[in-house]
Amino acid sequence: LGKGSTFTIRLPRRIDAPALAPRSTASLPAPRELLAEVFEAAPAQSADRNGPSSSAPLVLVVEDNPELCVFIADVLAPHYRVRAAPDGRTGVELARQLRPDVIVSDVAMPEMDGYTLCRTLRGDENTKSIPVLLVTARTDVSNVLEGFEAGASDYLLKPFHGTELLARVG
Repeated sequence: LGKGSTFTIRLPRRIDAPALAPRSTASLPAPRELLAEVFEAAPAQSADRNGPSSSAPLVLVVEDNPELCVFIADVLAPHYRVRAAPDGRTGVELARQLRPDVIVSDVAMPEMDGYTLCRTLRGDENTKSIPVLLVTARTDVSNVLEGFEAGASDYLLKPFHGTELLARVG
């Protein structure tokens, strides 16, 4: 008391990842292939969660950032079953197949963005009633309005707190 405190933080570095070695731009795979590599390279980091029970509501998370996808899944898992898709096109396919209770989708993604995902789902008789929560860092009101015009049920701005995500999904 009265003398202050010192905090030391050590951040680990991963330098043993050969997959992250620089490549020439001519040999770079398409964004979808890169995302597939990331999702397949870390099976322990899969964002699919079984939830509290097999009868819990199903949330489909459509997010191209694996770390954010896992974070969202971890926040939702105590209350919901969670399935994940790395891009909008895969998200639409899974939505048609799984018929989730709610979809949480990023806006800026490869293959198909969140706005197009919403419009595609709203145009399909089997998926048009599924609520879609768009998550984005685009804070301009015109972007929010574009999301609602595309058929989003709600909009969540990054950065967000887990409790806010739970409240909106609920």
